Amino acid sequence: MEKCRRRFRPKVCCGEEVFAELHHSDEKRECFREIVGKDKDTRGPPPDPFKCEGRGKFRKNMMCVMNCVAKKKNLIDDDGNIKEDAIKSLFKSKFTDPAWTTELQDKIISTCMNEAKNPPPMPKDDANEQNECNPSLMVFSHCLFKEVQMQCPNEVITDQKSCERFRERVKNGDDMMMPPPPPPMDD
Repeated sequence: MEKCRRRFRPKVCCGEEVFAELHHSDEKRECFREIVGKDKDTRGPPPDPFKCEGRGKFRKNMMCVMNCVAKKKNLIDDDGNIKEDAIKSLFKSKFTDPAWTTELQDKIISTCMNEAKNPPPMPKDDANEQNECNPSLMVFSHCLFKEVQMQCPNEVITDQKSCERFRERVKNGDDMMMPPPPPPMDD
């Protein structure tokens, strides 16, 4: 019996509005329609915790949706490689509080660009299925979320206690976390 690892969705240290805004866009709706063939994410009932089937396909779809959105925003090239200057510019335009110093912003971007350049192999749904989209952006996005939370300046932390718990879990190696959920895609 296959057992999937459950991911936790923590309260974030900071940047919740920024991540929600990045998750919710007209481009994402268009891309979701193009990739998945539906107007919005209709996940249905929660997956069976004892079966992992379908998770690979969902991951692949989301990777392709992310790449589609990034392509429309000119953040990646035709091969799905991240345009570092464009990503830096977007990041700096979103994290504008003076507590987010240029040095801190550059450190986060550099860390995540290095991770994205060597993404781990992505699991496939089955032996015959190929990942159609470059995983670099997904790796970068997850790194960015984690690093923003780990490097969040004290002046902008929204809930110190939750933030400390989150950071402790990451330090203990339980970094299987997800960014906060996107808001509903209903109009």
